[in-house]
Amino acid sequence: MILKFIKHPEPNFKKALKYIDHEKNGIPPITHNLNSSDKKGILKEFYDNDKFRKKRKDGVGLIHVIGSMSVKDYAHCSVQKVEDLIYKKLELWADNAISITQIHKDKDHWHWHSIVSANEIRSSKSMNQKNKEFKTLKKKLELYQIKTYPELVNSVVHHSQKELERLNYPYVKRNSAPRVISYFWGKSDIGKQHKIY
Repeated sequence: MILKFIKHPEPNFKKALKYIDHEKNGIPPITHNLNSSDKKGILKEFYDNDKFRKKRKDGVGLIHVIGSMSVKDYAHCSVQKVEDLIYKKLELWADNAISITQIHKDKDHWHWHSIVSANEIRSSKSMNQKNKEFKTLKKKLELYQIKTYPELVNSVVHHSQKELERLNYPYVKRNSAPRVISYFWGKSDIGKQHKIY
């Protein structure tokens, strides 16, 4: 699975939640460490939690995570499989944060968007990590995917051919990874306001 972490300097949760449109497709959103089920209550919880965040110059206000499966694995995916991978991501990285995730399958591939608080619940502790740590997380999540859902062979992108050979897993050569990232601040902001890992 392609996994991208986009760090936004401003905690514009209202804009972020509107972007992921969590009522689309009839698939209910996955909420994590949130008590509310309505939009207004969810927004309030995000903003209340953000008050505990240490405000720094060049800091991170919210984290937008995008996960995408290969077009070639569309028939092998299901809501249950994608939900399981999202829960594993939360377990590995954002267990102590608040987040909301929406699964989409309206295009030619399964993908999902998560909005994650930049700090842990009612804490100043940051959810931000170094680039190397995010790469390690991607590999751990993909290793879980390989072992649990071996049929998603086209969605393995973070392990090299040698690593997959050691796991006795088929390697699928790709020309290039599909571009699946959308930015809710517009193309003009790329590289200026967003840190992508």
